[in-house]
Amino acid sequence: MVLNYTHLSPRLPSPSSPAKLAWSPLPDSTTIIYLPFFAITMPLVRCGALLFLPLIYLTAIVTVGALVAYLIHLATFGTLNFSLVVSRGAQVILLLSLIPLSRALHLGRHELGIPPTWAAGGRQLLSGLAIGIGILSLHVTLLLQLRVFKPNPDVAPTLADFSVAMPNALASGLLVAIMEEFIFRGVMLAALVRYSRPVCGVLVTAGYYALLHFVKSDLRPAGANVHWDSGFVILAHGIDYLMTETTVDALLALFCAGLFLATVRLLRPDGLALCIGIHAGWVVVIKLARRYTNPDPHMRLSYLVSWYDQVIGYAAAGWISLLLAVVLYLAWRRRHVATEP
Repeated sequence: MVLNYTHLSPRLPSPSSPAKLAWSPLPDSTTIIYLPFFAITMPLVRCGALLFLPLIYLTAIVTVGALVAYLIHLATFGTLNFSLVVSRGAQVILLLSLIPLSRALHLGRHELGIPPTWAAGGRQLLSGLAIGIGILSLHVTLLLQLRVFKPNPDVAPTLADFSVAMPNALASGLLVAIMEEFIFRGVMLAALVRYSRPVCGVLVTAGYYALLHFVKSDLRPAGANVHWDSGFVILAHGIDYLMTETTVDALLALFCAGLFLATVRLLRPDGLALCIGIHAGWVVVIKLARRYTNPDPHMRLSYLVSWYDQVIGYAAAGWISLLLAVVLYLAWRRRHVATEP
């Protein structure tokens, strides 16, 4: 019996037929030169493109909100505060639109950071409240020691007053935190991380979170002064306020806060409730500090506090940045230890 191995040998082109050129895996000199350039610029280009997508989406939302606000004004015969209807209406429309948007992007509970159970979410919320209150309480205490803050002589911190102020601050903090965290650290961060790198998602969400705090208007049209385009006038005034009244100290503090919350959210994949608790704890301390203390503009270190809310500023930005560095180091250390043989 003779074994035939000819079927295992490579097939060579016959002399009568022209040989086909095989593709060479080695790049040419042009590819070698431009490969590092594309490796660096393409993620930046993608991140830059994703930077404007939330802006386009938010523009569409506020446009619808301005038109709906006028219809509500007509339906209620002008009995409601039109400016409040514009701002709150846009927020409600934005929240409602995030539900079909997350479904269209196929963002599940895990991508949005929603805890697996109500009990886990409750534990995260309470832990976040304690962390958030502790972070800014240390900040306020330090400013009191530096005499940048002084007690408010018009409000005595009595138990009776605190028993009323604390629940109000907590309710306000939870309401703000639930809405903003679901928007920024929920849907927006999940969508950006899916189509770009995590660092891009963190930076973009922190930027939007900081800037949108300065979109506000003090226009109060009422009665016959409300027209179909009054909502757009209010929005234009809010953008003008953003461009002219934004301060670097408050913007930096809010940006650092956004970085901290987004980092916590990525390090804890199901930690959206934790971020809500931290955010709510910050709002609680800000509300109470504004009630029981006043910044002293005559002190040498008064520049550490911004006029924006008279609590945050350069000092808060530095403090939160330090905590962010500690969180990143602990995360790196934990991963390093886990990968050791």
